[in-house]
Amino acid sequence: MSRGFVVPDDLEPVTRAADAPPAGTRLFHNRGCYGCGPDSPNGLHLDVLAGSAADAHVEITVATTHLGGPGVIHGGILASVFDESMGLAVPLAAGAIGVTVALSVDYSRPVPLGARVRFDVAVLGRAGRKVYTAGVARVVDDGGASESALGAEVSAARALFVLIDPRSHFRLDRT
Repeated sequence: MSRGFVVPDDLEPVTRAADAPPAGTRLFHNRGCYGCGPDSPNGLHLDVLAGSAADAHVEITVATTHLGGPGVIHGGILASVFDESMGLAVPLAAGAIGVTVALSVDYSRPVPLGARVRFDVAVLGRAGRKVYTAGVARVVDDGGASESALGAEVSAARALFVLIDPRSHFRLDRT
């Protein structure tokens, strides 16, 4: 099994897909999805918004249900937000759905409960069915915890997605 991935230097450039929704449109792929689904009973209920290019943006307020270490967000929540927002950006560029093959997150600062964090993600390019993405998360409101955290990059991520046929991949054609 591979351990990590390298973003190739010779990626095919991407542009916004012709059928991509307008900038500012809320993106979600499944109403019951833990990350983006509005109907998920215990989900994150992310409002991932389409950007003006092959990009997406989301903000979250760190709630007590996101607790990891004392007073700070769990790193898995940050990873989930990156995975979800980057996955939702893939169709904006590729015009097709992709599934996560690899996700790498670098954590640079703890994020306190009550902080508001903005994630900006973009599709870097593609190589055949492989689509490469990257993103960064910054504190936009520290919840009164520390003025020095405002605007600070708290984590960065990159991911590799593979374009799929959702009907066969998710076995939607079975009755």
